[in-house]
Amino acid sequence: MWVAYYLRMKRFNFFFAVLATLIANYSFAQVYVVDTQSDDSLIVNELNIIKGKEAVGVPMFKIANGDTVVVNRQIEDFRHYAAIRIDGKEYAVEASQLCFIDEEGVADPWNTLQEKWRTPEGRYYNTLTPYLYIIYSNQQLKIKKMNAMASLPSE
Repeated sequence: MWVAYYLRMKRFNFFFAVLATLIANYSFAQVYVVDTQSDDSLIVNELNIIKGKEAVGVPMFKIANGDTVVVNRQIEDFRHYAAIRIDGKEYAVEASQLCFIDEEGVADPWNTLQEKWRTPEGRYYNTLTPYLYIIYSNQQLKIKKMNAMASLPSE
């Protein structure tokens, strides 16, 4: 009787372990949109294993802005990189260049929606507009100064 109970519990524990592993592997798969800060595409790097540890390798190809990717996991030694799977092979991409698609019950480990440059203020300062404003203001000050100097009485 104890043997049957032991075998039943052993099967239950094995089944539970397999179920927990499957849930852990598939629960992290999240959908992101490629949204780079200043480039028109995202660089996809090779994912190498060197001395038993994962390392981000050389750039392989690019993915255009607006395309969606499924992130499998976070790369352990390179926390700011995400692992994606394309055609059965894993690659590394920089997580800050991805924008999380908000889904119910799914968390974003990198908080990509909180990036400062994704806010309207950040988008404004990421363009040339502030610099052009500074140049224009500086030119206007020079013109005012020259007009003031021209209106001074000469001796």
